[in-house]
Amino acid sequence: MRMRIGGLQKVTLLDYPGKVACTVFLPGCNLRCPFCHNPALVLPDRATGGLSTEKLLAFLETRRGKLDGVCVTGGEPTLYEDLPALLRQIRGLGFAVKLDTNGTNPDMLEALAQEGLLDYAAMDIKNSPDRYAETCGGVDLLGPVKRSAALLMAGAVDYEFRTTVCAPLHTPEEMAGIGRWLKGAKRYFLQPFVDSGELVGSGMKPLTKEEIEALRDSVLPDIPSTQIVTIEKGEGTMYQVIKRDGHVAEFSLNRISSAIMKAFDATHIPYAPDVIDLLSLQVTADYADKIRDGRIDVETIQDSVEADLQRAGYAKVAKAYILYRKNREKLRNMSSTILDYKKLVDDYLRVSDWRVKENSTVTYSVGGLILSNSGAITANYWLSEIYDEEIGSAHRNADLHIHDLSMLTGYCAGWSLKQLIQEGFGGCDGEDHQRPGQAPGYPMQPDGEFPGHYAERVGGCAGIFQL
Repeated sequence: MRMRIGGLQKVTLLDYPGKVACTVFLPGCNLRCPFCHNPALVLPDRATGGLSTEKLLAFLETRRGKLDGVCVTGGEPTLYEDLPALLRQIRGLGFAVKLDTNGTNPDMLEALAQEGLLDYAAMDIKNSPDRYAETCGGVDLLGPVKRSAALLMAGAVDYEFRTTVCAPLHTPEEMAGIGRWLKGAKRYFLQPFVDSGELVGSGMKPLTKEEIEALRDSVLPDIPSTQIVTIEKGEGTMYQVIKRDGHVAEFSLNRISSAIMKAFDATHIPYAPDVIDLLSLQVTADYADKIRDGRIDVETIQDSVEADLQRAGYAKVAKAYILYRKNREKLRNMSSTILDYKKLVDDYLRVSDWRVKENSTVTYSVGGLILSNSGAITANYWLSEIYDEEIGSAHRNADLHIHDLSMLTGYCAGWSLKQLIQEGFGGCDGEDHQRPGQAPGYPMQPDGEFPGHYAERVGGCAGIFQL
């Protein structure tokens, strides 16, 4: 088998939905869409470089167990008679296969589907039937395209349709025509045109966000699955991330990569950029099924980072990442304690915090304020450094109450047992107190012996101690 491979993207998150994949580019195309940004793959006189199939398969051999799938794109891959042979070898290595096609070769598409060589197909829909040839650079292949679309919608293979939209080719009227043609399609994506500076044609202009939304709205009545896909700087804005404070941010793969690199740096384990890219994309694949309504919380992402580092054999790096998360948590807790200084003091002055009266032996005073402030710091030390996370969270969430966290030692019964036995309780005018060997309701024992109990009431605190 001899095929010319036009290019290889070693790892991608965007090209194969829900999978960590690589993308194989096959040069040559039978259309001349003016907005096409890959003239090197489409126009024969601009073709450069290439890769042998042997080298491609050798690369894939090294990625077994690391990549989930392979996306075969173009140009137009179905122009190659040897495409089935290539896909057989790819599937033989254990990879799922996704095919990108313009739909102009329905016979090849059907043959691949019948042989079970495809797991997913993405078909370009250039425009409404009325302007299809114009949008394809004057090439009229609408008949075969309609056959391919019907084949996919009949369930030959899992699929999506997609349209790159630009001015002046795409208007609400054209999009409504697409909707009527592909009514009820399983998935349909609108991809904004981006001028790369090197196009097959000329005169194409990007649309505004509002204009693209108007195009989508024209299709929605017939294709409710229609979505807008935004691609910026190699990253897909596919979902949003919910931060710990409740704020929502756009997903950024770079944030995951940066955190993983910091964990590697902390352990002084060398790494290559490709390793970081691969691990980052494996993380996104790990939590993909946890995305709900286009959103996912940051803690879930970080859990996947830990899990994938361990699965990949980087146990030390995973440990460093866990410590990184823990330290970040401590910093957040410290920050909240420091930044709430005004609230801390105001709550005491206004007696709006129940802790003001928690200690019955300390009156509302300047000294009480000082003790309250220092106690807040000590309490945070207990919850962050001594108790484990489960206990600390339970206290903060009021699931349980831990008394006297403001004290680093025991408090309510904060006497030395030795001193208590030897000296007894200290006296307090008008209050009950006892000497060694004496307890209320118990007779004095000979030779200073005592029955084993002491009772004491001082400053409103009462306690019975079993010795």
